[in-house]
Amino acid sequence: MLMITIVEELEHQRPTTSSTALSYFFCQGTDKNLNSATAVLHSLIYILYDQQPSLTSHLRTQYNYSGTKLFQDTNSFYTLSKVMEDILRDKQLQTAYLMVDALDKYIANRDQLLHFIAGHRIASPHIK
Repeated sequence: MLMITIVEELEHQRPTTSSTALSYFFCQGTDKNLNSATAVLHSLIYILYDQQPSLTSHLRTQYNYSGTKLFQDTNSFYTLSKVMEDILRDKQLQTAYLMVDALDKYIANRDQLLHFIAGHRIASPHIK
């Protein structure tokens, strides 16, 4: 509940024309579509694109190479990680708030996701 309130408040404060993005995901251990590291990245990327359509080129590059396997293949996490890295390096994205709730629930490949998050927190000060 607290996370929902925080997200709502940040969305309310963020100007719609801003180069600041807010992306979030609520893990659900009981739903196999919502309890994997790939689902987390997929959703975070989707919300970022919804807010800043100019970032679409990063996904398009990988989609042109992989097609629909981008979201269904066993390597989806690594491919989506590359897409997310490209997005987070994009100069048009000045600040990004990425929020993931309920990581303590069972999440497939949680260690990979935590490693990915921790690595970008140190390397990119504009990502919160």
